[in-house]
Amino acid sequence: MNDILIELRGVSKTFGAAPAVDDVSLCVERGAIHVLLGASGCGKTTTLRLIAGLETPDSGEIWLNGECVAGRGAWSPPEARRIGMVFQDYALFPHLTIRQNVLFPLASLNGKLSHTAREARVREMLDLVGLAHCLDRFPHQLSGGEQQRIALARALAPNPSVVLLDEPFSNLDAALRRTMREEVRQILHAANATAIFVTHDQEEALSLADTVVIMRGGKVQQVGAPQEVYLRPISREVAAFLGEANFIHGVAEGEVAHCALGKLPLAAPMHGKVSLMIRPEALRLTASPEGSAEVVAIRFFGHDQLLRLRFADATELDVRTWGSAELALGEYVAVSVRGSVMAYTN
Repeated sequence: MNDILIELRGVSKTFGAAPAVDDVSLCVERGAIHVLLGASGCGKTTTLRLIAGLETPDSGEIWLNGECVAGRGAWSPPEARRIGMVFQDYALFPHLTIRQNVLFPLASLNGKLSHTAREARVREMLDLVGLAHCLDRFPHQLSGGEQQRIALARALAPNPSVVLLDEPFSNLDAALRRTMREEVRQILHAANATAIFVTHDQEEALSLADTVVIMRGGKVQQVGAPQEVYLRPISREVAAFLGEANFIHGVAEGEVAHCALGKLPLAAPMHGKVSLMIRPEALRLTASPEGSAEVVAIRFFGHDQLLRLRFADATELDVRTWGSAELALGEYVAVSVRGSVMAYTN
């Protein structure tokens, strides 16, 4: 069986004068969780809607399960694509019980599934999300996290080719979002489901995804595993978007670069003036009166803390350390870097 479930080939979509999606090509692997990550207006939700069949592309092709569903004169409506959707507001029917909500999408399979089989599928999905005991409750009787899991159970019930989730955690508080991310990831992998998330939250994307797709200005900037895109961002813009990053000037000489921190190994050989990207957690500090940097600010978060360092040449760096690290304002530290660093041309 082909490992590629969905393929976009040069897909574009314009609203008014501005392209929302601009020549996007993308492959979605079967059984994997892909996350479309980008700032508001980058084209990620439009890409999701194009895959779902809720928008038609101006150009390009969309392939699903080896069949062209949009482009080249072909068009398959949303109901023919076997796609499950989970919306920001969950879209549960308030007047239906949880059992009836999950049963609802199975009604279209009336000729394919018996009444007994449909009821068994409902119970199977509710068992999967850990809410079988809520069978006869109504949505308003559940918490936000429980409603989220019911929405996912309903989307999975018809055994869709892919589940699309548009900012599914945006209505939850921060603590519940973290819990739900892990629960949803486990549920999707237990169901062997292919899923595409849309989010603007970098932490959410990195913790959820098997593959992260970074979008900017309607285009795909980088595709890769979470560790790859975070540690080896393809450009300075992607590096800055994906989390905290220090950028310092340096001069590259092949496999090393010279900068305020001394001689650093490069992730890829380069030459000439460069901008070096160093994540705050990649820096190590040792208190020393002879150190090259002064601690000029400390922000304490409990489990960790963010320190601002200043060097003699006025270069400043942010460093993330354990919250228990005993460093004080005005203290001098020696600074070293874990591993190699990324360099970008100035």
